[in-house]
Amino acid sequence: MRLVLLMFFSLFAAWPTAQAADAIRLGVVAPDHESLTALDTMERYRALGEQFSTQLKTPVSFSPVYNSFTATKRASRGEYDMILAPANVVAAALKSSFAPVAKTSNKTGIVFIVANDAKWQTLEQAQGARLALPPADSLPASLARGEINLKSLEMRKHFKAVRYFRQPEAALYSVQIGAADIAAADDDLAHKWLKTHSGRILQKSTEVPLLALAVKRDRIGADKDDALLAALTRFANGRSHGQEKLAFVVAHREEFAAVASTL
Repeated sequence: MRLVLLMFFSLFAAWPTAQAADAIRLGVVAPDHESLTALDTMERYRALGEQFSTQLKTPVSFSPVYNSFTATKRASRGEYDMILAPANVVAAALKSSFAPVAKTSNKTGIVFIVANDAKWQTLEQAQGARLALPPADSLPASLARGEINLKSLEMRKHFKAVRYFRQPEAALYSVQIGAADIAAADDDLAHKWLKTHSGRILQKSTEVPLLALAVKRDRIGADKDDALLAALTRFANGRSHGQEKLAFVVAHREEFAAVASTL
């Protein structure tokens, strides 16, 4: 059933391409708290594609992408003219002639959680520990790898074992039951977890935008940035992330440095 739905969504989203061969190609990767397999989420992003088309006065072909690794590969091959995605995907796209245009003012980060009686006070001290991470292509996992890189640590050498979990909560649970020594988790998720479970924060990461838009400059000039931001502002109206209302502002390349080498 899931495969049938994914095929339907892909055909539905690709339909405008057949209508306009010269359409601007928009790739979308939803943030971790959303799923493009949900009809209402798909409809919101499809409507954003229409907003872009109206603002740019050019047909826009919307393509949902369900995997960050896939989105990165397609962007590097030039299959998109615009990409709206979490910061780690956009950071990778910036290496392939994309330029950042907009980002959410809402930021996200991760924390590393350990048991209360853990002997370490820093990641550097945790040599030989077992590390539990959220899904490999998720923004939290990219932030965790980025933080480890910033410490000049080689993840596979510094830690005794590194395991990725499909469910973010499972990484935290692995510390709870002693199957791992350190877990990385989204900041909000980790704080909710610590309200009802034991553990402490070992370290926090740099924060990055929750979602951002990058474009190919040879296809979309800087004179269109205000129009793109206007479309994103309409898209954000009435939506929220946690207790915060989403808002888009101008983005700068250096804001993606924390995850620039992790996908």
